[in-house]
Amino acid sequence: MARMQMELEKQKRKKSPIVDMIGLPIDGHQQLVRNTMMKMPCEEVSRVRDDLQRQIQGLNAELVQMLIERDDLHMQQDSMLVDIEDLSKRAQELRRYLKRTSSAEKSGEKPSRGSRLLSELLRLS
Repeated sequence: MARMQMELEKQKRKKSPIVDMIGLPIDGHQQLVRNTMMKMPCEEVSRVRDDLQRQIQGLNAELVQMLIERDDLHMQQDSMLVDIEDLSKRAQELRRYLKRTSSAEKSGEKPSRGSRLLSELLRLS
């Protein structure tokens, strides 16, 4: 799923002006070779360099945002796991309490008002 999302984002990115400038795609399929660049005027090589620097800055900014988002998601996940662990412990405590109160009822002891209310609440939920 993440790969598909990355591919979609890659397709959405704007086409580099280098493609129009020199007629060579610079998206990993074909690289600028030294001979091609030697034939270019200095201004054009400078524009290619500037465009590549802009692309690098843009990709770095995008990477930083993705890393921040990933860290936020990890923190949310950790928080949820702690909540689940706390709820599991609480559920075990309640089960043990109910076993004690039910065994007390079976032995003939009168259950306390609190344990009766708790049992009723647990049955209703």
